[in-house]
Formats: sequence, C-alpha cells, structure tokens
Amino acid sequence: MHLFKTLFLSFLFVVQIPAAAVSKHTMLVHCLNKELDSMNTEHQLSPDNLEKLKRVMDKKIMQMSFDNPTSAEQRKRPGAAEMARKAMPGVSRETIDTMLDSLGQSSSDISQRPRKVRLDKCNTRKMI
Repeated sequence: MHLFKTLFLSFLFVVQIPAAAVSKHTMLVHCLNKELDSMNTEHQLSPDNLEKLKRVMDKKIMQMSFDNPTSAEQRKRPGAAEMARKAMPGVSRETIDTMLDSLGQSSSDISQRPRKVRLDKCNTRKMI
C-alpha cells in the first residue's frame, strides 16, 4: 500500500509540472487576446484580421519556453511580426509593429510577476 501511495504521488508531481506550464501559456493567451480586443478600438482592424492576429499570437505564445527563452530552437522560428505580416498583407507594417510592441510590454508584465491573474477580469496591468 505504501508503494502505491508513493507511485501515485510521484505521478501527480510529474503531471503537475507540465500542467503549470500549460496554465501559464493559457493565461498569457487569454490576457493578450483581451489586450488585442481593447487595442483594436484604436487601430481599427477588421474582425477577420483581428482573429488572424490573435491566432498568430496564440501560436507564438504556445511555442514559448518559460525555462530557456533564448534557446536556439526558438531563434530559428519566425517572429510574431513576420507571421502577422504574412497572415494580414493588407494591414500596414506600422499598425502591426505598434500593436505587437504594446503586447510585448503587456506579456512581459504578466510573465515576470509570480502572482496569479484573475482570468475572469483579466487586466494585464492589475495583478492580484
């Protein structure tokens, strides 16, 4: 019985580590999508282009590694700006760069703080 408890608890520990990384990625995706929605009032992207930009950012966030952000594998991947320009050729380069610069500041705020963000009222500038 003791062996079973030990194996079960070790299994939970192993499963917990990737789950924490997934939840951090999910939190970033959720928060940055809300930021994109609020930024779109200023930049006036079409709903189709806004969804394309969200998909690009979601893909980039899911590829991120919080352990080693400068890995050689990540440097080989195309950047978010390059991916967004390919996905939305009708949107000006300045608009994409401005929005991504603002998102970069928001994502660094989220990922650098150890506290949790309320996902129901996600505001990247107000951490709890």
